[in-house]
Amino acid sequence: MGRYEEAIASYEQATEISPDYANAWNHKARCYAQWGKVELAIDCLQKSIELKPEYFHNITTEPDFDPIRESAKFKQLIRAGQLSQII
Repeated sequence: MGRYEEAIASYEQATEISPDYANAWNHKARCYAQWGKVELAIDCLQKSIELKPEYFHNITTEPDFDPIRESAKFKQLIRAGQLSQII
């Protein structure tokens, strides 16, 4: 658990310095997902996709998100992303 906290702290610093740094938001989401923090992972995922929409394709197959893949919030994010691509 300590390693995730360290990584998240580093990514948090990066997003404080550069709030538009999509990669840091994405990696912070991965850490939260691996740690089982669904809500925080989803919040970071949404921010990363808002900043860099091509990250949406990544979350559908990225194994780092497997721990939260079956959560209702994750499925809702996937549905919303698919809908926005249609519109």
